[in-house]
Amino acid sequence: MKKELKKLENSCYEIQLITEVADHEKARKEVYKHFQKDLSLPWFRKWFVPMDMVKEHINPEYLIVWEYESLVNMWLQDVLKENQNIRFIWEPYDFKQDKKEDKDGSIHITLKLDVFPEVEILNDEWKNAKMDELKIDVEDKEIEDALINIKKNYAEYKDSDVISQNTVSKVNLKFLDKDGQEVDKWSLYVGEQEFAEDKFFIDTFIWKKKDEEFELKYDEKKLPVTLHAKKTENKPTKVMLNVQDVKEVVLPEFTVELLQKMFGNDQIKDEAGLRIFIKDTLVQQKSDTELVQSVEKLLQDIRKDTMKISIPMTLIEEEFKSRMTNLEGRFGWKEKLEQYFKQMWENKAKQFTDDIKKAASDSLEKFFILQKLWELLELDIDRQNPNQGLEIEKRIYDKLKK
Repeated sequence: MKKELKKLENSCYEIQLITEVADHEKARKEVYKHFQKDLSLPWFRKWFVPMDMVKEHINPEYLIVWEYESLVNMWLQDVLKENQNIRFIWEPYDFKQDKKEDKDGSIHITLKLDVFPEVEILNDEWKNAKMDELKIDVEDKEIEDALINIKKNYAEYKDSDVISQNTVSKVNLKFLDKDGQEVDKWSLYVGEQEFAEDKFFIDTFIWKKKDEEFELKYDEKKLPVTLHAKKTENKPTKVMLNVQDVKEVVLPEFTVELLQKMFGNDQIKDEAGLRIFIKDTLVQQKSDTELVQSVEKLLQDIRKDTMKISIPMTLIEEEFKSRMTNLEGRFGWKEKLEQYFKQMWENKAKQFTDDIKKAASDSLEKFFILQKLWELLELDIDRQNPNQGLEIEKRIYDKLKK
């Protein structure tokens, strides 16, 4: 069995296997042994069925597949042992087999196997890297908005007869096909978030009364995604909407009792103290955000001018899958995301997923360059500590700030 390794771009090796007749015979024996241990026949215990009978009970098609897998497995084990200096990762992919055998019966098989990415340092320009000092400012409007958001968490909901921008409403939806038959139904909540995100909700629901029923033409291009039918066996032509309930959102005042309930201590006794607490919190949040963005800019500059890394496809695919899973969670379920893609033109949907994959690749590049940078700066950081938060970014900023 001959093996040839060829290094490709994107932290990948193409590995070629040239098998000989003896290799196939060895692999076939391994397959027979595997079947022998599981084969159960009358008068024989497992592992003790005669090999001739084992061969008779193996489907020839299965034998070919298992022989191929056994060959590749033995071959890969040899490759890993012979090249322990290469940090191979994940599983092999892109299998190809030359269907034409050589005159001596040998077969050519190729596959690809990714390796752990390594950062290549192009020059010493990284030594000149500096970061601007972070300047954080919090405006009064930000504090006011935060106060309102806190009040919303403790708001009361009172019955109302009409929908306004200060209400939350439950609306029943019934989807009907061209024959007036119901094809789907469910409920939708309409409130501040919907009014802020899409003018459609303001135009459609404001001033509608409790128990009022009205209908809309079903057009997925004009209706928001949240009003699309979940079932698609029969396409609906209209949707009937019924305002089942309307609640007015009543915000509370910041009393001593409410503050005690919120924070459980005596440090915040009035609204003035709460404002100070909010400002300090916003300053910290902004500092963290600015820090992350500043470090990201630093990494982007370093990646462009002084360091280089190639991310293997397997890592990119895993990160891409993770991002798509998170996106599905934001849409509510996988089918809803698929519906969203169907609404796009094919080229736009492809561009959308390509952008996500590129973002996954960029994120991984920044991650590995960040690791290399803290090694070069000789920062003593516990990489195994899951609770270090932004410790890495803070240490880099302290080291490189002007």
